[in-house]
Amino acid sequence: MRRMQTWLAAFVLVALASCGKEKVQPDTGVPPDTRPATDYTALPDGSASCGPNVYPCSPYGTKTNDVAANLDFLGFQDPEEQCETHNTKTPDYGKLVRISFQDFFRGDAKAGCKRKLLWVIVSAGWCGPCQSEVRSTALQYAKGQVDARLGILNIVFETDTPGQPADEGFIKEWANALGPDLNNDKKADGPVTFPVVMDPSFKMGAYFNKAATPFNMLVDLSSMQIFYQLTGGDATSIGPKITEFLNK
Repeated sequence: MRRMQTWLAAFVLVALASCGKEKVQPDTGVPPDTRPATDYTALPDGSASCGPNVYPCSPYGTKTNDVAANLDFLGFQDPEEQCETHNTKTPDYGKLVRISFQDFFRGDAKAGCKRKLLWVIVSAGWCGPCQSEVRSTALQYAKGQVDARLGILNIVFETDTPGQPADEGFIKEWANALGPDLNNDKKADGPVTFPVVMDPSFKMGAYFNKAATPFNMLVDLSSMQIFYQLTGGDATSIGPKITEFLNK
């Protein structure tokens, strides 16, 4: 509990940073990934991929207490591997994998996994508070100071140029630039170790207006119901809400 409190306090401090800091440059030498990620609208009633041990069926929604639709994305770090090794394994940033909300469903029912809550962090490269939030969380995660019952998914929808969709090259740059500074020398000592994915078509725009980035969402993994949502750079309420859920 003390370590969780330390992490929450650190997160609160960095989440208030201003939007003008530390832009991450996209990797312009890598073309945008053109492989389509499946949109949940292809399954309007959820019937093609839902059930008690698969994913909750419709209706879906985007507000607190609604069931989140099973969106999927392309990115790095297989959630199954992340579940088994938690913070100890460096992701393979040379291999894109498909990551969906379904991968996290009923996390505590999977071998070696204790996840009960999913923290979805939606970011853009041009957003200073997004960078501070991910950097702080990545450090606490790498140090083992994030409760193992909490899963984390970082979704990046634009580069440091507003309106430019995130691509494979950019999220690699993002994950490497914002990785944990374990030696406290203002340099990342490796990439972010929780899943980082791209959302070039801005599927998460169904949940919030991008002018209010970052967007944070907590999802109950037993039901995929949205427990809490927050937009904007003042993320002081996220930590207490995580603690509230995990202490139920």
